[in-house]
Amino acid sequence: MRTIGAVVFIAVLCLTACICNGYASDDVVHDFLLNKNRWKYSLENDARLQLRIGDTKLILKIVDAPAGAFTDIQLYTLGWKIEKGQKYILKFNGTSNRKAQVICNFHKPSPPWDAYQKDSVTFDLSSGDNMKEEELTASESTDRARLTLYLGQNERDTEITINSLKLYKVNDAGPIK
Repeated sequence: MRTIGAVVFIAVLCLTACICNGYASDDVVHDFLLNKNRWKYSLENDARLQLRIGDTKLILKIVDAPAGAFTDIQLYTLGWKIEKGQKYILKFNGTSNRKAQVICNFHKPSPPWDAYQKDSVTFDLSSGDNMKEEELTASESTDRARLTLYLGQNERDTEITINSLKLYKVNDAGPIK
């Protein structure tokens, strides 16, 4: 009985210490909201954005995006390390006041803006809470990747709050279930 109790205690201790949102906590590569001062934005075609950066979240309000092109409003952060061939999970947790979309892309920090993954990651949001995740594989290694969130395709007065945005490394064994 002592051995079983010790094994159960160790298992519970390991699960408590090692699991973070379903993935081993050592596999969290980047927590993008911990570096809140690294966020910048770019606006095109008379688009307007209100950005509030809190201690633990980003609050974005699309004031206007008259052209409706997804590239018209870009929220981005620079200088992230990714490894060629490595699979990652990008996890998003946030809220929206209406149906919205956040398109995410890792790409080079300067022209020609080539992407570091095959396809952009798109998070379709409904009003209320949204927990989303998508897998991506890096096509190159760099320590200068730019993570861009494209928002210009959303309606005027759409408000999106990002409570968590994290990148997890996927081990060969896959994520912990």
